[in-house]
Order: sequence, then structure tokens, then C-alpha cells
Amino acid sequence: MPLFIASERLSNTDLAIDGCDRDHQLELPADSLARAFRGLTSHKGRIIVSACLRDPIPHLVSRYIRCQTNRRFAGQPTQDIGSYLEIQVSGYHRAEFDSALFPIVHKKFIGYHRSFAEVHAYGFAEINRSEDAFRTMGIGGQEIISYKELPRENAASMTKEDRTNLECQVRAKLAKLDFIREIEGNQLFE
Repeated sequence: MPLFIASERLSNTDLAIDGCDRDHQLELPADSLARAFRGLTSHKGRIIVSACLRDPIPHLVSRYIRCQTNRRFAGQPTQDIGSYLEIQVSGYHRAEFDSALFPIVHKKFIGYHRSFAEVHAYGFAEINRSEDAFRTMGIGGQEIISYKELPRENAASMTKEDRTNLECQVRAKLAKLDFIREIEGNQLFE
């Protein structure tokens, strides 16, 4: 029986989740889980990572909004988008996987996970159009469910104008930090 990893959280570090630049993780939780799985099986158990990769800028805006919401709930001060991105770029330069930027650098994200697992990568647009969400995720044989039928998560109440403005700020700051080319040069999905 294979180990199937499809949790976004298992491919994130604390820095990516809460934006706090403190102790740095040496690996992703998915890597630790894969090593533990291999240690428990008498054979080389099959490990599959299912990765839904999104259009980088909207994905980063979504991550920023979730991070700031989590910080508010935890009683921590929120960060402006510029400070948040500076911390994330710094984390990425220290260790690529130690940043919210890692999943939007598609080729490197896939390459990291291929070091310990098979990777089934697909785009967010692809799963949005899918009439069989589980097959798109790489786990066919399940009940056929359209992605549109599933409950919507992480939907921030934000006007389209505010979201577009935030996306422009993200793109401009990433260009100023000389990081936009890293994203564009590694992008596979929209």
C-alpha cells in the first residue's frame, strides 16, 4: 500500500505558514513522513506526492491573506505585503523549501519532492475544470466528483479590485527583490 501525500501543510514550514522568521526547519514535514514510512516498511514502500500548483501571484496573495489571518487569531502583529515578501525571499535564499515562495517555483518544488517520492503535479485551473477531481489528483477509482461540487475553502472576503491591487503590489515587490524571474523561469501551471 503506498503512502499518498496530498496535504499542502506537509509541504510547508512554519515560516511559510505564519511568516515568523525564527528557527528554521531543515526539511519539509513530507520529507520526514516519507523517511518514517520507509523506516516502518520492510520494502521500499511507494510514496506519491499529489501537488496542486497554482498561478504564482494569485497563490501568493492567498497565502499572504491566510498568514495574516492566522497572525491576527494568534494575537501577533500583522505584516504589510512588502515586509511579508522580504521575509519569504530571505527564507527562500537560506533554504528554498523554507518559504511560502517555494510552491510557486513549480519546477524546484517538484524536483525537491521527487528526491523522495513520485510526484503527480497538476494545475489549479486543471482541477477546476475537472469532472473527476480524484483522478486529476492521481487517485482514480474513487467516487467521481467534480471539483466544483466540493466545499470552497480559504475564500477571503475581498473585492476583486482589492485582490487585483494586492496582486500588482506583489508583482512589483517581487520584481524589486529580483525574484520575479525565479518564479517565471520555473512556472509550469496556471
